[in-house]
Parts: sequence; C-alpha cells; structure tokens
Amino acid sequence: MIMGTKRAEIIAEKQKTANAFAKSKQYDRALYETAWNQYSVYVAVLNSSSAGTCGGYPMYILVKEDSEPRWATHEEVSEILSSL
Repeated sequence: MIMGTKRAEIIAEKQKTANAFAKSKQYDRALYETAWNQYSVYVAVLNSSSAGTCGGYPMYILVKEDSEPRWATHEEVSEILSSL
C-alpha cells in the first residue's frame, strides 16, 4: 500500500504543479489529459463566458518529475493529439 500512497502523492503534486503553471499564465486551472513520452499532459483551461467557442489547438502543459513544467511545442501538440 505504501507504493500506492507514493504514486498518489506524485500524481497530486503534478496536478498542483500544472495548476500553478496554468494560473501563472492567466488560465484558471489545468486538467489531466494523458501520459505521453514520460510527461503528464495537462490542458490549460479558461473559465469564461466564451467557453463554448473553438479557439484552435489545445494549450498543453507538460509536467515531468525532474523538470519545470512547460508549454508543449506545436509539434508536440500534434504528436499528443495523434496519440489520443
């Protein structure tokens, strides 16, 4: 059960990191999307009155345990979308 607890802590920490990154970039929060190339992939979310409009490609945040969160490049976004 210790392994499960550690994993849950890692997941919670990554979510917290992704949310903080999203908020620092004027987004409201980040939602987990998938795992890809050793990253946890989160989509940045805006809570706005125009939430029903389409704005193009998703803004993906890549989170890895041993590095700072970052935006996915356009090429990475295409690869992530292709993998879904």
